[in-house]
Parts: sequence; structure tokens; C-alpha cells
Amino acid sequence: MVNQQLFLDVIAKRAKKAADRRQFLRKTGGVALGMAGGMVLGACGDSMSSAMAQSGPTDVEILNFALNLEYLEAQFYHYAVFGTGLDASLLTGLGAQGTISGGTQVNFTDPLVAQ
Repeated sequence: MVNQQLFLDVIAKRAKKAADRRQFLRKTGGVALGMAGGMVLGACGDSMSSAMAQSGPTDVEILNFALNLEYLEAQFYHYAVFGTGLDASLLTGLGAQGTISGGTQVNFTDPLVAQ
């Protein structure tokens, strides 16, 4: 009886985690879709608004920003899983690299997450 209740509790927790994950992905997907739509609409302006568009960020700057976000995400996950940052050979490019402070390896106590 106790094992059955424990099993039901584990199943309920997994279902809640899956629902939370789906809700998070829905929200982030909506934000990404909104940003992409805004960029497309911004690119469809007429010639009068092209002067205003030139004062905004360039395509290269936008892509560089997106690349920086990818580096940040990779650093975050590498610190969480291994307790160290990315190898220096993976961090090349123009400009000076910033310093990293904080970040430690996560102790995965939940056996489902530790897999």
C-alpha cells in the first residue's frame, strides 16, 4: 500500500513537472514569435521609415547579440552540469571577453533529473 502511494506520488510529480515545462516553453515560444514578427514588420516599412530604421541596430549587431545569448546559455549549463565554464578554445572572436563570477555545479538530488 505504501509503495503504491509512493508510486502515485512520483507519477503526479512527473506530470506536474511536464506541465510546468510545457507552460514555460509555450510562454518562451510566444515571446520568440512576437520578437520575430516585430522584426519582420520592422523590415517591411516604407521608404520614409527607412531613415528611422537606420538609426536602430544593424543586422550584424542583432545576430551578435543572439550569439552572445547562446554563449551565456552554454556557460550557464556547463557550470550547472560540470562546475566549470566553457573551454577557452570555444570562446573565440573579436573583442575582449568579460569575466565570469559565481556559478557552481548543481547537486542533482532528484533521481529523475540526475539522469
